[in-house]
Amino acid sequence: MSVDEGSPWRHRDFRLIWAGQTVSLIGSQVTVLALPLAALGLKASTFQVSLLTAFSSLPFLLVSLPAGVVVDRCRRRSVMLCADLLRAALLGSVPIAELAGALTLWQLYAVSLAVGCCTVFFDSAYLSFPATLLERDQLVAANSMISSANALAGVAGPNLSGFVVGLIGAARTITLDAFSFLASALSLLLVKHREPAPEPAPPAERGLRRELLEGLRVIGTNRALGSITASNAIGNMMFTAILAIWTPYAIRELDWSARTLGMVMGASALGSVAATIVAQPLIKRYGLARILLFSQFPVVPAWLAAGLAPKGLGGQFMAAAGLMVGLVAAVLYNIAQRTYRVTACESRLLGRVNATTMWLQLGIRPIAALLGGGLGTLLGLQPTIICCAVLLVFCPVVLWTSPLRREVREGPAPEPEPAADSSEPAQPAGR
Repeated sequence: MSVDEGSPWRHRDFRLIWAGQTVSLIGSQVTVLALPLAALGLKASTFQVSLLTAFSSLPFLLVSLPAGVVVDRCRRRSVMLCADLLRAALLGSVPIAELAGALTLWQLYAVSLAVGCCTVFFDSAYLSFPATLLERDQLVAANSMISSANALAGVAGPNLSGFVVGLIGAARTITLDAFSFLASALSLLLVKHREPAPEPAPPAERGLRRELLEGLRVIGTNRALGSITASNAIGNMMFTAILAIWTPYAIRELDWSARTLGMVMGASALGSVAATIVAQPLIKRYGLARILLFSQFPVVPAWLAAGLAPKGLGGQFMAAAGLMVGLVAAVLYNIAQRTYRVTACESRLLGRVNATTMWLQLGIRPIAALLGGGLGTLLGLQPTIICCAVLLVFCPVVLWTSPLRREVREGPAPEPEPAADSSEPAQPAGR
């Protein structure tokens, strides 16, 4: 199969970054399953397990905005490299402590918090770094590649984690994630492109407070971007509440083994792979606004199917099918919303806008994780999952009351015009 001349696949540095991130994401998916299993091995309660999600997501609330300012002031490759090396060291401390018989829940919480801080800085830089590598007409294809990395990780990571946990235990399995960050760091070292030093902000725009607020101003003054961000925040809150208790629910109430849980999650992630294949032609045919509006509808029934799955093999297939449909919708939506947002942002503000978006969308996660753990303890795990799934209906409601509906009436717009000067280089997708 031939590759188009303009495809990001032909860009050596972008391929390296993509490959490194694919390995890193697989490692992170391994930890998503292994870390709560390690906590369960320490006799943690449902609420204590949910605290892991709270600590890992707390940095999105605390440091996203200053991280955006730092990224716009520094060479982004250097920020990414430092973040990868720190995450490798932090995660490597978990299996070392387990071998020494000194692993505690508090160490797992501290590692989750510190790794989360590094991730905020890495993501703010990563979502902006490829901007100097790609042309504008490569944007949707690049976003599909970025989402395909998540899809591959979603398939391989849980299956690998479930298998390795069964062999060597949950804490030692986290070693794989530590090495995956070293692989990502190596890919960054092999990148030939060297960024110029960022130009200082104009005198009238300097100052930490002023720069922090700039990303908020961009999102607040663009109604479509504001609605997308609000919808994403609702979705992240419900998804995080569900995922905070999903592992205890599957292990304790559905009687799944670690390997079964990994297989179900890995099989459902095939939906992500399918979505990355069809995203580009669908966006080209129907436009970003239509994809944004209609891709959210299957999410509620998909998660209800997963939450209502009974015990046994039939329930495993039902849960996998529901999650697969939900992931198809989520990945299609994410590719479209990343592309839409980044085309409306000036290059010099991209780090702050990405960081501000993470703050608004993902900063709610610590509260959501505590909410999921608290409700799971009070109401039960399955009722909490079903309740959160139903509340996901507000995601499309917010979008359908936004200016996106007017764009659909006026016709599809596969490539919306950027708000900045058209001479600005193309930007990669944001989170």
